[in-house]
Amino acid sequence: MRIWSMSNDDVSCTMHVTLAAAADGDVVRGAVANMIRDRFGIEHVTIQIEGLGEACRESDHLHA
Repeated sequence: MRIWSMSNDDVSCTMHVTLAAAADGDVVRGAVANMIRDRFGIEHVTIQIEGLGEACRESDHLHA
């Protein structure tokens, strides 16, 4: 998970979430985004869903 602030009132969050085989990605994505908004007040949440065994590799993403 990465959290950063563009200004005092503009905070963003990105993350990868690994799902169990039977999980519904849309349901999980919505639940996680709502939890981040409710608990931390972060409105801009980007969630990338990964399946079990689909490990995120640093080489898959551009990090600055």
